[in-house]
Amino acid sequence: MSSSVEWDEATMAYPMRVIEQLILTEVHSGIDPRKIVLIGFGQGATLALMVALTTLHDLGGVASLSGSLPSALQAREVWASQSLL
Repeated sequence: MSSSVEWDEATMAYPMRVIEQLILTEVHSGIDPRKIVLIGFGQGATLALMVALTTLHDLGGVASLSGSLPSALQAREVWASQSLL
């Protein structure tokens, strides 16, 4: 993902909550969170990285293919919108 892409709370916070809810659903159904691996390509890779960095679960891993993290300031804004800071 190029640095020219505009990041905002609406762009990343909602899909991050959706992925976190999927993780919670699996954990509540008895799946060990260490058996959950997030994998993404492009913007999905960015999403996988951000969820892996913010989830409270000890996940099995994360694979990011052709993705990147937003700047620290942009990431802080997204994480703050989820009350993660």
